[in-house]
Amino acid sequence: MFVVLCIATLLGLATCQSGNQEVAFSAGLEHDVSFLHDETVVYDKVFTNVGSGYNSQTGIFTCPVTGIYVFQFHTLSHQDKSAWLELYQNQQYIASIYGHTSNDYASGGNSVVLKVMKGDQ
Repeated sequence: MFVVLCIATLLGLATCQSGNQEVAFSAGLEHDVSFLHDETVVYDKVFTNVGSGYNSQTGIFTCPVTGIYVFQFHTLSHQDKSAWLELYQNQQYIASIYGHTSNDYASGGNSVVLKVMKGDQ
């Protein structure tokens, strides 16, 4: 499953074009979140959800069509706090972001290009 784990996050994004079907979602948080352990971020602001792959109730993206996808994710932590996000495909670790600075806000971002099969999460 594509799961983003974090202290605070700003944006998740995925895009793909396969044949005549386009898939894209962009979502973010309109409030701060803090997690004590691994949890799925459920973005409360969905900017776009072409192909209906992103579930705003669960925070999970389910691939509606096989293709090559670009996933981008970004984070921002409060002053003197840490941020850590991880991206998973079908419960397998793919990539992460970590940010921490003293006396300032920390930000981070990452992106990956993946071959994703219909039904993958």
